[in-house]
Amino acid sequence: MAKSFEVLQPNVKRREKLLAHLDPDKDYTHDKNCLPCHTTGYGLVGGFVSIEKTPQMAGVGCESCHGPGGMYAETIMSLKDPTFKTAEVRKTGLIYPPKADVCKTCHNKNSPFVGMNYVFNYEERVKKGSHQHFKLKYEH
Repeated sequence: MAKSFEVLQPNVKRREKLLAHLDPDKDYTHDKNCLPCHTTGYGLVGGFVSIEKTPQMAGVGCESCHGPGGMYAETIMSLKDPTFKTAEVRKTGLIYPPKADVCKTCHNKNSPFVGMNYVFNYEERVKKGSHQHFKLKYEH
């Protein structure tokens, strides 16, 4: 998901764009219809504004699923013990695990990459999700 912004660039995922009836040569990196699902915090204070102004918010980052990091990131960084419990950080705002409704704001039938009969299977996607590819450093 961290690389989801790249899909908006011309000639990236060309075949998939053609199948979705999108112009593969078009630059979608400023398209207000695409940005909410391909960036972090688009339309929110401190979130993605544009690739020129906030390149660090391009792509779907941790905060998209786990809530604004300003609430909990400092707590995680201050915990010296790598065996800290996630419940401790949840008290400061971490959303863990994210609920299916968070995922469904983007993973739904309105996405041009899926058909009208698309049904998002939260349990299945969690098994294939980001943390399957990018393992957490510690178990909590």
